Amino acid sequence: MLFGHHAPFSGALTAHRALRPSCLVSRFAPLASAFALAVCLALAPHAPAFADNPPTSTDDGPTRIHVLPFEYTDCIVLESQGRFGIVDSGEDNDRPDGSDPRYPDRPGIVHGNGREAEVIAYLEGLGVNETNLEFYLGTHPHSDHIGSADEIIRAFKPTRVYVPEYSDGYILNPDRLWDNQYVYDQMLAAADELDIPVILNLDATAPLVPHEYDEPTDPDDPENPDDPSDPDNPDDPASPNDPSDPANPENQDDPADPSDSEDATDPDDQTDPSDSEGEADEGDETPGTGTGDGPDVPDPEEPVFPPHTGRPTFSLGAFDIEIVNFEDVSYKTLGANDCNDFCWGVSARAFDSHAFLAGDITDNDGDEQRLAQKLGRVDVIKLAHHGYAGSNTPALIAAIEPRYAFLTGPEARISTETDQILRIFDTQVYGAYPAAKHGYPAMIAEFAPEGAITVNVEDGMPYLDAYDKTPYAFSTLNGRPYPLFGWHEADSKTYWFENAAKPSRNAWVCDSGTWYRLDKAGDKLTGWQTISGTRYLFDESGAMVTGWVNDDGLRRYYDPVTAYAALGWQLIDNKWYFFDSAGVMQTGWILDGGAWYWLAPSNGAMATGWLKDGNTWYHLGSSGAMDTGWLKKGGVWYWLKPSSGAMATGWFRVSGTWYYANSSGAMQTGWLKDGGKWYYLDGSGAMRTGWASVGGKWYWLDSSGAMKTGWLKDGGAWYWLDGSGAMATGRRVVDGSVEYFSPSGVWLG
Repeated sequence: MLFGHHAPFSGALTAHRALRPSCLVSRFAPLASAFALAVCLALAPHAPAFADNPPTSTDDGPTRIHVLPFEYTDCIVLESQGRFGIVDSGEDNDRPDGSDPRYPDRPGIVHGNGREAEVIAYLEGLGVNETNLEFYLGTHPHSDHIGSADEIIRAFKPTRVYVPEYSDGYILNPDRLWDNQYVYDQMLAAADELDIPVILNLDATAPLVPHEYDEPTDPDDPENPDDPSDPDNPDDPASPNDPSDPANPENQDDPADPSDSEDATDPDDQTDPSDSEGEADEGDETPGTGTGDGPDVPDPEEPVFPPHTGRPTFSLGAFDIEIVNFEDVSYKTLGANDCNDFCWGVSARAFDSHAFLAGDITDNDGDEQRLAQKLGRVDVIKLAHHGYAGSNTPALIAAIEPRYAFLTGPEARISTETDQILRIFDTQVYGAYPAAKHGYPAMIAEFAPEGAITVNVEDGMPYLDAYDKTPYAFSTLNGRPYPLFGWHEADSKTYWFENAAKPSRNAWVCDSGTWYRLDKAGDKLTGWQTISGTRYLFDESGAMVTGWVNDDGLRRYYDPVTAYAALGWQLIDNKWYFFDSAGVMQTGWILDGGAWYWLAPSNGAMATGWLKDGNTWYHLGSSGAMDTGWLKKGGVWYWLKPSSGAMATGWFRVSGTWYYANSSGAMQTGWLKDGGKWYYLDGSGAMRTGWASVGGKWYWLDSSGAMKTGWLKDGGAWYWLDGSGAMATGRRVVDGSVEYFSPSGVWLG
């Protein structure tokens, strides 16, 4: 078990060369053997930062940082004076297929986004090779950073490989495992295969290269230097004991002296060369500083480092490199939610200029707060984690005041708060996708000896880029958000901008009087769409169809000016129509606000005036509301039944009084003959009963309103009503007899 978890290399690496005569173990063995190896080593005294690197080259060649324009994957090349270093190299097309139980094919593993061929081609174009590539550094074991590490290591054979120690057992969130173990093990296997030192742990007092990579020197081959990590000077006569000190001839051992060889002993010397109590000859190097010229004799006063521990500071040409954010290794015992929580960063200084490559560092546990205090001012930053929230906090950006920022994600990922800080410092932000789209093979910051920094990305060129996720497009000018208005095209799609750098989404757009509806991705909707419960029709161009629209037999109306779907009462071309809550035009009878209305079945127009529905007549007022009760129209009264609005004909009763309407519904007055009987309707149309004086004559109408003729007894008196119903007075002949009646019509006998 290594550091409290299963061995972090999952068996990917194997031992293949002796590290010490007394410690013939794989440098990637589990902790017990590895730590035993470390205990038997005595380490050289700590030198100042950047001091013990192998010589690099002359002062020829530029000092530059290349950020390859890949989105959501990082590859960065450091170049100075003909020497190179790589910080991450991005995705590759290799992935676990699940056949090995150590490497499940988990959801979320990236498929088919490999950039290894592009990276290799770019490095070859720079002239990178195994003689000038000083290091490969993986900031953390995510495939978008070290997926192609094994291919790059095999292709260019860096002198050293750095990556934080990893095991799937360190990750507490199973959804964040992906192919981490796979790409990590692939990376270490490639380094082991090529005998390249791997640094998994960092300590400011450790040597540049872990001691387990020191090899014994053949005492018969004085031309064989000790430091295999120095490809530039294989025949350098400088001390093989200390590859960082080529100018110290006092430290050279005599290759002819067998006492200086680990494999040779004086036959007269009975001292065990592995005995740590043995004394070194005067003039020998300090114990622990040798690289194979004699047995390492532990110095109890010197520190012992865990296996694969190297120093975080070194030089690359004019660059002073410092790996940062490595101090907290509690993830090995307590676990972490994600590899980003223990991601390394790289600080690179040259000519009084400073760059910071932030990997995927987050501020989830305060890493950025600590870095804000440590870094000081930064001229160039590779923004962390592709711009996602949780990284590049306003506090960090305010503390480092960057002049230039490179982003391997959409500019839109930068939070509003961070963007405001970047604006305050007038930071130029350059995105990977815009750079690639406009033909830049890399975004390059070049550091000049006089302190100037130049960036190769052209100024004054607006970029409009499309993405497969929100905000789906983004406009920049010189790396800053650049507002646009109107329709603009990006990657064969057209987006609408309302004086903003981001396109409108989920919105209505009116352009030159034509309405469009945009979906959540900013695309124009077409065809029938239901929006907020209302259906709309858009043609193939995305233009909303306005006016009258037939929807599978249902008629709708959309205002050409406002684009609103007609709802409720609408006046269209001087006619009233009614639309339900879904925008469907109504026909026939509708009840609205307690009143009935009639909408023509043929066109939905509201009716007014007389309406015949079936065999029944109705009257609709000027508002369209159906009338009920008494209606006077054209000087004629009509009765409209309160219960239905139907026009009455014939006899009808209102409040106990009978009236009569002819077949046209007109209320009658005066004498009416109905069914062979006469009735009298007064001026109000009311049917009279009892005595009625009409035209100076009296008539008697019974309780049914029918006029009486002949003898009538009323109130104990008799009356005679002639054939016309008129009451008789004076002398009359009735049935052949002469009868006399008073002026009031009473029979006198």
